[in-house]
Amino acid sequence: MTDYQQFIVIRHGESRTNATNTFQAGNQYDSDPLTALGIEDAIRLAERLKTLPVDIVVSSSYLRARTTAGAIAE
Repeated sequence: MTDYQQFIVIRHGESRTNATNTFQAGNQYDSDPLTALGIEDAIRLAERLKTLPVDIVVSSSYLRARTTAGAIAE
């Protein structure tokens, strides 16, 4: 048991609407996937976090956030 806890906030990887600078509105739960760069970034971040003890990974229900969190959770 440690004497402290860390809380890390991570933004999702680059999504299609980010890459195209498209206005994001409405239901995007399953309609805004990560780009190839976004997936690479999520995997690279997951590698960097491997040495940290992780108890829980939480994300929004948006596809871009779930995909990023999934890479980290694996």
